[in-house]
Amino acid sequence: MSFDKAFDLSIYLLLLSGLGALLASSLIGVPLGLLFLAAALPSWKYQGSLSTFKQYFLLSLLSLVFVADLVLVSGLVLGLVHLLLAISLVKLYSRGEDRDYLLLCAISFSFVLIASSHTISVLFLLSLLSFLFFAVLTFLLLESRRAYQRTRNAEFSFAGYSQLALAMTGLILLISVPIFLVVPRQALGLFRLGDQMGGNLSGFSTHVNLGDLGRIISNRSVFLRVRLEAPRESVPADLKWRGVVLDHYDGKSWSNRQESHRYVERNRSTGIFPIRPHRRETEWNLRQHYHVEPSSNVIFGAARILQVSGLGRGLLREDQNGSLSFLWTRARDAVTYTVDSGITPRRRKLQSVTVGPIDARIAGRYLQLPQLDSAIPELARRLTAAEPARLGKALILENYLRTQFGYTLDNPSGGSADPLAHFLFTSRAGHCEYYATAMAVMLRALGIPSRVINGFRRGEFNEWSDYYIVRQSDAHSWVEAYFSGAGWIEFDPTPPSGEAESYRVTRVISQLVDAIDLFWNQVVTFDRFKQMGFFLSVASSVRSGREWIMQGLDRFQSSLTAWWQRLRDWDGPRWRLIGFFLVLIVSVTGIVYVLWRLLRILQGWLRQRREARLLPAYYRDLLRLLKSRGFVRRPEETPLEFAQRSGALAHSPIPARITRIYYSQRFGNQPVHSRQLSQIRQWLHLLRAQG
Repeated sequence: MSFDKAFDLSIYLLLLSGLGALLASSLIGVPLGLLFLAAALPSWKYQGSLSTFKQYFLLSLLSLVFVADLVLVSGLVLGLVHLLLAISLVKLYSRGEDRDYLLLCAISFSFVLIASSHTISVLFLLSLLSFLFFAVLTFLLLESRRAYQRTRNAEFSFAGYSQLALAMTGLILLISVPIFLVVPRQALGLFRLGDQMGGNLSGFSTHVNLGDLGRIISNRSVFLRVRLEAPRESVPADLKWRGVVLDHYDGKSWSNRQESHRYVERNRSTGIFPIRPHRRETEWNLRQHYHVEPSSNVIFGAARILQVSGLGRGLLREDQNGSLSFLWTRARDAVTYTVDSGITPRRRKLQSVTVGPIDARIAGRYLQLPQLDSAIPELARRLTAAEPARLGKALILENYLRTQFGYTLDNPSGGSADPLAHFLFTSRAGHCEYYATAMAVMLRALGIPSRVINGFRRGEFNEWSDYYIVRQSDAHSWVEAYFSGAGWIEFDPTPPSGEAESYRVTRVISQLVDAIDLFWNQVVTFDRFKQMGFFLSVASSVRSGREWIMQGLDRFQSSLTAWWQRLRDWDGPRWRLIGFFLVLIVSVTGIVYVLWRLLRILQGWLRQRREARLLPAYYRDLLRLLKSRGFVRRPEETPLEFAQRSGALAHSPIPARITRIYYSQRFGNQPVHSRQLSQIRQWLHLLRAQG
């Protein structure tokens, strides 16, 4: 490959790495990316096809289009991206001067800079690494461009430049990664100045309209990840992550009317927020480690949350429904915290239900109903007429909804005047919000306190990193009903969705990418709190390692002392003692000799590799050709002596001719012109034909 083609290729690859960063950040979609590629590829052939007048005309036109795009369509950031894409196309067709190439490099860097403020995904990491490599390669070639333009016939090795760029990229990473660990990051960025504290961005809120959750369920993006301190086989399949408790129904939506809340006081010595005073005897403790994407300030947890820890400087508050949320000044950072929950099997809870009056405060808060279609309470009474017990009525309603209705993410009842009545008597199909609403309302109509819980199903287990991936599509609503003697019991009336399971290969790859993405996310958000924890863990590991080494030395010294004492107390035949020392000396000598020989072989191999890289390509071809004929250079021979000997045996003057050209290039600093390279290729062809 010629120098000019290699330089153009590096520019294209640098620009593509910037485009990849934009795609990774979802600032532009795949269709726009493909359209850009389709428009850019012909410029490889039609370089310099735009005159100066055409360039100025197109750039002026693009300025007007940018203003229109900025005001009417895309906004500042996306409009700027569109403008830079268009300018890069113009420059690809008109490139020729250094300033054109420098502008393309600057545009590619702008793509990466803009994308960095919109994503921290693993795809962006790959784009950033590729950009770094191609940027180093491009600037190496740019520095050499004028020299190669003056000497067109000079030999050029694109592979050599690529190896040097790879080495420099590795050196940059080697130097920058320690600095990256030492300097903490802040969450404030150029495009995040408008963010407010504690904003809920996921649709997960204290006020949910019937039908809203269907749009969330169709979203496959990751919402949170949960790692459990429990064997995987012991985790119930129906385990859920509770989020928000909703207690008020107005006929179309659920909301949380318990506006008063308390701030949970943190234990200063342990950093733990105690939520419940103690764990019941019927419960087993489940510890969960959460990594929540920057989308919600809700604290999630399984079943009855006992305590929360790991929120840094965040404040924790609890409302009268038991819903937990945090206040944190950096709401756009991913949040990590640990929850301890008391888990009681549902079967045991059902067995603990007793007959007795309902607490007046519970009844006053969780029996509220708006004006309902009379057919809804009538349906509840008709279905449960044969069952006198409250618990039996609840189980009947749960089973009826699970078995007699269908599941769909469409919203056939959303546009009706009474969505719940339309769901129960007309469409008879919906998603979890409709089922939870139907059961909670019918329970209240029967005098059983109930409430709706919004949260997530257990999610998909990631075998690469031993945690559960919980996506937006795992969002779920279910019901809790109150019974004397047992308290709140979970009911899930939603039937199975019947969604097809993804292929195993796709699932494995997706889990691997998610594990890497989580690692990258933790690296990017390596703030001073994580930094302090990291260096404390490093210091602890160093201390542990030092203690382990010292203990090992003490054990070795004790063993050596005991062994020496045993030798001093030796009372057996002297020839056995002498034989032991002889075997020991021979063994140690043999091991040292073998290691020395291996080191010499390795040094010789590295020297040959180093010398081979210094040889021109045509001379390496000659050596390979002679080696295939059985001619190998002896250690005492010079290259010319070897060429004369092999040429005499092969009856050809070609090895000596090529070696003299090699001498003049390496020792006389004489450039090899294109005519000589063409002649050398002909000589090598003749030498092969003679064999």
